[in-house]
Amino acid sequence: MIKSCPDCSGVLEKGSILDSTYGGINTSMYVENNQADNNSISSYKNTFTNWRKIIAYRCKSCNRIFNYASPTIIKKSSKIINNVYLMVAMILLILIIVGIITFVPYMMIISNP
Repeated sequence: MIKSCPDCSGVLEKGSILDSTYGGINTSMYVENNQADNNSISSYKNTFTNWRKIIAYRCKSCNRIFNYASPTIIKKSSKIINNVYLMVAMILLILIIVGIITFVPYMMIISNP
């Protein structure tokens, strides 16, 4: 790990690169991708392994940012396809609940003359 900026020898301060997608804020992650030659990182077939937080250092003098992967592995493996199945299951569950909420009062009205 570098202690000072290689460009200007300025002091580095530790920070994080934030990812603010889907309404939340997380720190960015580095992952090993088994299909690095694939142009689409969002392909549902990709398996991502050895998730690591990205540690950022900013030079206080010239504002250059240096990114390093944390030595600590956060998550061993993840497949995006699992997230797709979970999303489909949640949508189906919501549709079933909405159907029951809508259908039961309607049946009560019909059954009581």
